[in-house]
Amino acid sequence: PASWCVATPAGSTDTSAGRSADAVRLYQGVIERRPDMAIAYRHLAFVEARRGNVAAAIDVLQQAIAKGVTDVRLIAQLGETFVDAGRLDQGIQLLEPLVRQPNVDPEVLNALGIAYATAGRHDEARHVFERVLTVDPGSPVPLENLGTLALERGDLAAARTRFDEAIA
Repeated sequence: PASWCVATPAGSTDTSAGRSADAVRLYQGVIERRPDMAIAYRHLAFVEARRGNVAAAIDVLQQAIAKGVTDVRLIAQLGETFVDAGRLDQGIQLLEPLVRQPNVDPEVLNALGIAYATAGRHDEARHVFERVLTVDPGSPVPLENLGTLALERGDLAAARTRFDEAIA
């Protein structure tokens, strides 16, 4: 399977240091005090997914939405988490409307490109990754993903070009 390049939420160091249970408690406490704070839900979901509990991550994000937290990145993260869980159609359904909004976030576009690629919709994925470059020129993330698409179709020259552009 392909390895797609994604951005990682800040604060993820809590899990890399082996303190994931502490991080879960921390973010749960923040959510209790500030149930409107999207970033706390996002970080809690990230920690749960990193712990291998994707179902809990999905639950956290869905609870936030049910409570009226409608942050675009939170909704996008739910779409990405659905994709990670193999629920590609649900992920794509959440992400597609987000990219139609004005001033679309490049991370949201990238997430949709990954969802398309994972679903085998490579032409759509390529188009979305190229769109990321129009929103965020020179960003290495879509360049790496375009390189991965080229590798998957066996075009080593195109893959090398994209990877070289990503590290330039």
